[in-house]
Amino acid sequence: MERKYYEVELGHAPFTPETENDDTYSICIIAEHSPSIEEVTAFCKEDMKKFNYEFVRGITDISHEEAHNFFDMNNEDNFPVLR
Repeated sequence: MERKYYEVELGHAPFTPETENDDTYSICIIAEHSPSIEEVTAFCKEDMKKFNYEFVRGITDISHEEAHNFFDMNNEDNFPVLR
């Protein structure tokens, strides 16, 4: 299966026009398909606890190059993959 990279935006509230400028944190995940918010929420639950965020606000398909330019991918071979 082809691996795809996704930027996952975490926040304290779901995305709405009113929360657009709220504090957020982004992580990169690797998946073998285009995941739903529910799948990503379950997959990232430990990271969400670690960084103290309650919601997945968005999932953006990014390229291999973007993943490596904007995120620490030094340990990529050991990253869990969303299947």
